[in-house]
Amino acid sequence: MSSGGKWNWYRGLPPCLVQGSSWLGSGDSLVMTTAALGVGTHTIYLRGEGGCNSTGCISVTMVVRDTSVPAASISGDAAICVGQTSTMKVQGGLLGHNGMWKWYSGTCGGTLAGSGDQLQFKATVPGTFTFFARAEGSCNNTVCRSFTITVRDTTKPATAVTATKTTVCAGQPTTLSVVGGNLSAGAVWTWYQGSCGGSAIGTGASITVNPTVTTTYYVRASGPCGTSVCASTTIDAVGVPQTPAGITSNYNEVCAGTPVKLYATQPPLKAGETRKWYVLVGGNPVPAGTGDSIQINITSTTDVLVRTENACFNSNGVTKRITLLSLGSGTWIGVKSADWHDAANWCGGVPTSTTDVTISGGTKFKPVITSTAQARNLVINSGTDVTVNAGGTLELYGSLTKAGGFNSAGTVAYRSAGNVSSDGFSTVNLEVNTAGRVSLRDDVKVSGTLTLTKGHVLTGSYQVHVTNRLGSAVIAGTGNNNFAASWIAGNLRRELQTGLETYNFPVGSTNGGNNIEMNTRNIVGTSSLLAYFGVKPGNDMGLNVFENGTPYSAVSGGGVWYLIPNTTAISGDYDMKLFFNNQVVFTGGMTDNGFSILNRSQSSVMASDWKTPDLNSTYVAGQVTNGYVQRNSVKAFGQFGIGLTLYPVKVKGTQYSGSVTIQPNPFNAEFAVNMNIPKTTQVTVHVYDQTGRLVSQQNAGKLAGSNSLKVNTGNLSEGTYTVVVKGDGQTLHTEKMVKILK
Repeated sequence: MSSGGKWNWYRGLPPCLVQGSSWLGSGDSLVMTTAALGVGTHTIYLRGEGGCNSTGCISVTMVVRDTSVPAASISGDAAICVGQTSTMKVQGGLLGHNGMWKWYSGTCGGTLAGSGDQLQFKATVPGTFTFFARAEGSCNNTVCRSFTITVRDTTKPATAVTATKTTVCAGQPTTLSVVGGNLSAGAVWTWYQGSCGGSAIGTGASITVNPTVTTTYYVRASGPCGTSVCASTTIDAVGVPQTPAGITSNYNEVCAGTPVKLYATQPPLKAGETRKWYVLVGGNPVPAGTGDSIQINITSTTDVLVRTENACFNSNGVTKRITLLSLGSGTWIGVKSADWHDAANWCGGVPTSTTDVTISGGTKFKPVITSTAQARNLVINSGTDVTVNAGGTLELYGSLTKAGGFNSAGTVAYRSAGNVSSDGFSTVNLEVNTAGRVSLRDDVKVSGTLTLTKGHVLTGSYQVHVTNRLGSAVIAGTGNNNFAASWIAGNLRRELQTGLETYNFPVGSTNGGNNIEMNTRNIVGTSSLLAYFGVKPGNDMGLNVFENGTPYSAVSGGGVWYLIPNTTAISGDYDMKLFFNNQVVFTGGMTDNGFSILNRSQSSVMASDWKTPDLNSTYVAGQVTNGYVQRNSVKAFGQFGIGLTLYPVKVKGTQYSGSVTIQPNPFNAEFAVNMNIPKTTQVTVHVYDQTGRLVSQQNAGKLAGSNSLKVNTGNLSEGTYTVVVKGDGQTLHTEKMVKILK
């Protein structure tokens, strides 16, 4: 530099123009601040200047760059939960040349966490975490701004709920408590009933509830970090049980000693409930049993109460009155069924042969007999009836009195030990086996079989009417030979059928039986006969009857038989036997072949009206030891008596006085007629079917003495037949025979 010269520094426009440039200073160096220059590219010029001259300019170019400005703050979620993400963002500040926002964790400049104006942090564990952000560049690094994030732990659900009582009486308290689980910061336990998240009822780790019905309670944690699933428990609230709908019983009215079964009706019991029964004594309940039913025996009219009970409460009670009937033993009450044989239908149990029985009207059921029933005296009141079913038997050991009905499709059996009386009735079968008599107060009708074994029936003005038309409808029981031990002392009516049949009319008086046996042959026009035995009307004055020239001297005063047809017979006849059963017929006695049957009209009292029954009837010589008198081929009806001849009857032609038997019976291919004939007799054997049709006839020729005749029946079908053995045209023997096929 020349003397007086200096270096001057300029900033301006090129090329080193002094004019318009800014002088910066002089000297061989220049110091200036970037702040003075400003950010940008600057050209600085230098030249020497002196008194002599100025040099040319030299220049230098300078670039001034910006510095970074620190952030004003950091924004983001300062509180998150584990698993959540917080996004932090720089707010304010300025990046200088080549500047960048850098994020650090732990300390400013510590562990690099990221770069950029924002940083995301995903929480994996709970805790407090601080992050730092600063601008870093070519010119400078700014101070750090920090941001702290609090990470909350997640909420864990309760593992269970406990209760001080899991079963309570309705309205009583129980305390519920959370077991296990975890609350995050700011979370609470919330309780619900009905459903999880339903009606909230409180908060906290425990809660006291007062359920009135069985209720399920729920609890869950809820807070900033979410809501857990629910844990639950059910509290059984025992309420007032339902009242039974009512009481039913097998009987509402009973006799003393009869057990009564009572049943409680709906609703069904719930768990923990019990039916309890009480008998009310003076209005106070006395325990009588438990269960849906009980059985009791009462000694007086009793009110019974039942209610449903549990550990907490009792339902209302329902009551039923069982009335004690003040009735005697043997009284039908019919409270259970129509079964005569069920003790529950009686006061005092099922009657026996010593029980006086009363069948009362107005009962729920009327008695029906299905097997063997017994009674001593039986009284059937009005408004009721007794039924004997087919297969049933009513054994009467006393009298029968009825104002009500009596219907028998079975058997009525008189079994009395003495004299009794009976109202009338209809039955299928009637049995008489008594030690005395049965006096009727009305008609008795038998549609099946009348069996007479012992004792007699005194009909008075009434009758026993057998409607069964078979001859076998009236039979003698064991020991009643010729109906001498049991008979009808009075009127016996029997229905007849056309054809060949044997009918017994076991009539008699109170002194004994005097059976009428009839072997009918095709009687037409008469369908029923009324028979009875009575005192002979009138005397023997004017008696004028002869038998084969032999006069009759008297007619037995022991009594006469009556056979009264409902209508006059048109045709047919019958063989008749009148049994005197070895009773005294004549005071002086009888001799063989010295008596026979005489006949007169029903209403006659005149001895002069006696006659042999028919001109065509056949005299049969009587044998005293037989106990009966016989006449064959009779057509007449009316009044019959035993006539006594002055001396044995002279027999015209051959008179049979021997014996005839037929064997076997039943038979198969043939039978044998065994005869003992005192004199030579022309013998024929006639076989009739049940319609009276002659189906076989065999002529045996003239026989005398002991003979046996074989009769072949191979052409006959199985069934019942009547065999008539005749001698010289007179009937010697008649017998019912049964053919069977092997």
